[in-house]
Amino acid sequence: LTEDGTYDVVGGVQGETSAVAVAVLAAARPHVEVTLRTAPFVAIEGIVRDDRGTPLGDVLVGARQDRDRDPVSRERIDLQGGYGGIRTAADGTFRFEAAAGFPYELRAQAIPGNRELWATGPTVVAPASGVVVVVRDVDRQGFTIAGRVLRAADGSPVARARIARITHHGSGASHGPVGTAVDGEFEVGPLAVGARYSFEFEAPELAPVVVGPFEAGLRREEVTVRLPEFGRVRCRVQRPDGTVAVGVFVSLNFEPYDPFGPAWQGDTDADGVIEFERVPPRAYRVHAAAKAAIGGEADVETVVASGQATDVTVVLSK
Repeated sequence: LTEDGTYDVVGGVQGETSAVAVAVLAAARPHVEVTLRTAPFVAIEGIVRDDRGTPLGDVLVGARQDRDRDPVSRERIDLQGGYGGIRTAADGTFRFEAAAGFPYELRAQAIPGNRELWATGPTVVAPASGVVVVVRDVDRQGFTIAGRVLRAADGSPVARARIARITHHGSGASHGPVGTAVDGEFEVGPLAVGARYSFEFEAPELAPVVVGPFEAGLRREEVTVRLPEFGRVRCRVQRPDGTVAVGVFVSLNFEPYDPFGPAWQGDTDADGVIEFERVPPRAYRVHAAAKAAIGGEADVETVVASGQATDVTVVLSK
């Protein structure tokens, strides 16, 4: 509903017909009858090939209506069954069913199995036949990161390491699996350019390491990642007079603070001690805050070593 009482009305039979009409309501006309003139679904047929003329089989090719993605158009796409992509035949050919009379933009997967890089094809009005989507060499280029994953302790290759990509979005980030290193070797990409990426590497019983961020351009980045052993942190909390402080809340955070990083927390035991395990080696900030009965809080900075226990004493302020 818009301010002047205008509606876009959509209808049809999913996967068979599609229609859209405009209805305007005014105070004097609270009721309007609308006639929907449906458009049948017709074929868009063509072929995907590279710029040398070789047909490309088993690549995804998709079509979408060439218009802004407003809520009504999204609803129409859902009504029509959507065009998330189909795979080309061995000879590179494809066939879509699409609502007649509307323009569609086509795109194809630049590399089989890679959902990062796409080649944009022509915009055609359905029905259409003989459509050619060309995947050029430049469409297959992107950002690639490759290298080795080693144990920091002895330099030996890590048998299997999981790789996750962190995509930075201003002050936020998204995180998801992107590959695996086998016998210490890995290659991820090519990935879409124009983005900012970091990569997290982790393996069983070894502390994770994040490398980056990288400004993704048309290039290949070679890195060597060394995964250390986890460390431990033993925190002893004392009152100003030197006596132990029991039941004090203690937290351990990266220093400088990382809003996307892990945190450790808990209360001190009867000896005024709390121990955090499986802590990746790096700098941390220890914060202790006592309940009102004891009072006081304090911060201490420390560095956790690989495979070792770090002892920290925190003295509460009055």
